[in-house]
Amino acid sequence: MFRAGEPTKYTPEAVSDDNSLTSAILLPLGEYGLIGVGGTEEIEFDETVIDVTRTLAEHTTTALERVARTRELREERALTESIFAALPDVFYAFDEHGNFFRWNDRFSQVTGYSDEEIAEMHPAEFFAPDEQATIYDAIAEVFEEDTTVTVEAHFATKGGETIPYEFTGAKLTDDAGESLGLVGIGRDISERKQRQRRFEAVFNNTYQFTGLMEPDGTLIEANDTALEFGGIEADDVMGSKVWEAPWFQHSPAVREEVTDAVERAADGEFVRTEMSIRGADREAFIDFSVRPVTDENGEITLLIPEGRDITELKGRERELRRERDHIRRTEAQADVGGWELDLSTETIYWTDGLRDLYDVSSSFEPSYDESLSWFHPENRETVRDAIDACRTNGTPFDLETRIVTAAGRTRWIRMEGERVEEQDTQKLRGAVRDITERKEREQRLMVFNRVLRHNLRNKLTVVGGYADHLESQLETLAHSDDTAFEEFSVDEALRSVREIRAGSDDLSSISQKVRQFGAITQEVDVTDTVAVSDILTDLGEEYTAAYSSATIDLTVEDVHLRGNAEFLELVVGELVENAIEHNDTATPRVDLTVTADGDDRVQVCVADDGPGIPDMEREVLREGQEGSLLHGSGIGLWTIHWLVTRVGGNVSIADNDPRGTVVTLSIPRADA
Repeated sequence: MFRAGEPTKYTPEAVSDDNSLTSAILLPLGEYGLIGVGGTEEIEFDETVIDVTRTLAEHTTTALERVARTRELREERALTESIFAALPDVFYAFDEHGNFFRWNDRFSQVTGYSDEEIAEMHPAEFFAPDEQATIYDAIAEVFEEDTTVTVEAHFATKGGETIPYEFTGAKLTDDAGESLGLVGIGRDISERKQRQRRFEAVFNNTYQFTGLMEPDGTLIEANDTALEFGGIEADDVMGSKVWEAPWFQHSPAVREEVTDAVERAADGEFVRTEMSIRGADREAFIDFSVRPVTDENGEITLLIPEGRDITELKGRERELRRERDHIRRTEAQADVGGWELDLSTETIYWTDGLRDLYDVSSSFEPSYDESLSWFHPENRETVRDAIDACRTNGTPFDLETRIVTAAGRTRWIRMEGERVEEQDTQKLRGAVRDITERKEREQRLMVFNRVLRHNLRNKLTVVGGYADHLESQLETLAHSDDTAFEEFSVDEALRSVREIRAGSDDLSSISQKVRQFGAITQEVDVTDTVAVSDILTDLGEEYTAAYSSATIDLTVEDVHLRGNAEFLELVVGELVENAIEHNDTATPRVDLTVTADGDDRVQVCVADDGPGIPDMEREVLREGQEGSLLHGSGIGLWTIHWLVTRVGGNVSIADNDPRGTVVTLSIPRADA
């Protein structure tokens, strides 16, 4: 049969003495092997029977597609349900060397081998010697042709029993297309085999709606599945045009589609589409096809209509799309994301929401080490220790920490994690929530509380003291004779008034800065294109005119950054003003430099030759919080930190050489 490539009749008794078949025939199935059909009585194998048998090859292709699509859906839902535990079939996966690296409990239950034994065995060892060649060929076809293959073979159990199974395998690859091995499912077909005593039983046993038609669409056969679905008898539809059958009477459009499919198939085309059909008690969505069957002269003699019920599959697809859309919207609204770490493979998975938080693309897949590198250097070890404790001891964790995103943003997140076990595989799984806004509110409340408690109270105390003193002197003067003028010091009164005025100006300045910060933060997220050179040139001229003793030197590249003009003027102006006002030299010097680096960021450096920013001020920004012993003296540096962070930038402070401070703002370029 393989040499001729044609159907070959043979006598089973000549092959095996105990064979119960009287006559049989072998038909080639291309690359998939062959199919044998026989009976206990003499059968006339005419072309009609042979042609119908050939359709079984199409069944195989359809089954492969069904398994592939079902597998894809299951993989998509791997994070939300434990599918392997509920899977009634045998599931397995092994690498190109035949080493198993995953299987379900059903595999062990069917074969009788323990997990330790399975891990040491080759896939072919689960089959009788006379079937091992078929198994090797199927495995080779999967890897060499990168195709899905289905074979029927007998599981050889540890106890010596053989069980007929249908195995479907496909190549398993990573995101880069590199082969990881073969993944497959084995389904027990014992009952199906028992019913396959005659070819008609095979025809009627299929789960698909199958029939036979004349080339003009006249229905001459329909299997039990199709008839039972429609609640009709064979005599009700045999001899009628297929589009007149009850399955298609609910819609003129469907009838027209069926008519068109028959006409195209009669011209030699294999037609396949999806449509709805009406049954006795429900409507179903089917994968409908019409295949032409030709005789030895190439003439079309029959048409084979088939329908595969994909209602459940379509429902799962809709449900999955709905769930994924719901999750995506929920994550976006709540600024949350999810993650999972497979402890056996060190493979880490991020949801779309988490990718958004990290400012990476929807296709980004990090390694475990890479995922740790995103954490702020000062928090990285804390996170690593928490993950290690969860991995080793199963200790859950709930951390508030910082990350530095791909866009350079420093974000505060709340990260939760716990250890779970699925199909003997341990995983760490958790969620991440963006708490940057909450942290900023806490910081602002902390700073504003300090301003109210410390700065404003001190200023008000000074103002009140001088006011009381002045009031006392004036009251004394009002109730005394003219000689009291000799005791009343005008210079002393003027000094009190000036101190009151200075305190009032300081209070007004602090209030103005707080209001200005509040206004700018409402607009800074509008990331316009800002021409740095024009704004800083004007800013330099403004402060040079205001502080005649100071020297402001500008070295500014023609670059654009993310933000807006008010934001840039406020941030750089605050730095320049502080550098001049807190300078203890007679001729303060400020160097203002703007450069663009190769990382799509703009570096704005403000360097001075003053006494330097106190260590406490720097430590407050590094820690992100103030306390009774650790606090800043104003609101300026906090304002700069908040605003620069809002646009995805960061602030660093270093000593100048030989004296002074260099404050560097690293801000994303407008086109980054």
